[in-house]
Amino acid sequence: MANISADESLNEKWKHIRRLTDRESAFAHPAFEAGVENFDAIQQCRVLVVGSGGLGCEILKGLVTAFFLSY
Repeated sequence: MANISADESLNEKWKHIRRLTDRESAFAHPAFEAGVENFDAIQQCRVLVVGSGGLGCEILKGLVTAFFLSY
């Protein structure tokens, strides 16, 4: 089994989000400025999920385990 540091594992987890936040895109809003501060802002956001019934419950569980560091 390969030894992967916590930093490498965390970077791998967020690499697709960083691709969206750290570089320019032809499809981005004209006011968008690419940079590391965008990813930092996303990590500081709070999310409220309303209506987590039958299917929503499973979606909410997936969001919490996949993306959010604290809840």
